[in-house]
Amino acid sequence: MTAPGPVTFDYEAAEEAAAQLLATAESLLEALGVLELDRPVVTEDWEGRFRTTFDHELQVTASGGTFLVNMLQQMAAVVMARRWEAEAAQLAYEKSLEEEEGEG
Repeated sequence: MTAPGPVTFDYEAAEEAAAQLLATAESLLEALGVLELDRPVVTEDWEGRFRTTFDHELQVTASGGTFLVNMLQQMAAVVMARRWEAEAAQLAYEKSLEEEEGEG
């Protein structure tokens, strides 16, 4: 069996990236909340033949925003999972080195 190799991974950068993804998701979620609260005021003066189009686009914006929030949260989870995998791989490498030294 081939011993694992050393792992090069920037743990701090991964943690920062995940934190920024989550912060962006939170900000977007807040903006969507404001949009939803302001919907009656925003749509109050929408009249005429484009009213249906405007209503639809507002719903598309809200749905798309919710989708994006979920994707940002999922990506943060993926980044952190890769961070933990890299750390586990590095620990496995270090353990294999210790075992080799113990045998030699």
